[in-house]
Amino acid sequence: MEQSKQGITLTTSDILLVRKAHRLTLNEFCDVTGVSYSTISKIEQRRRSVSQKTSQKVCAAFEITQDKLDKIREFYQTFSA
Repeated sequence: MEQSKQGITLTTSDILLVRKAHRLTLNEFCDVTGVSYSTISKIEQRRRSVSQKTSQKVCAAFEITQDKLDKIREFYQTFSA
C-alpha cells in the first residue's frame, strides 16, 4: 500500500477489509461507493487490480485515512493469525 498525491492506494485485500469492517454486502458497498458490482467483485476475487479512481471513491465514501486503514488491517490480522 502506498500514499500517492491523490491519496491512499488500496490493495485488493483492503477493499474486502473495508467492506467487512462496515458490515456491508457487496451490493450495499457498491451503492455507497458508486463503484460497480462487477468491478468490486473482480477486485475481491483478485481478477482485477484496484485503480486509483476506485481507491479514491472508496476512501471518500468511508473517510479512509492511513490511520483508519491501519486500524482496520490490524483488527482483521488478529483474527487471521
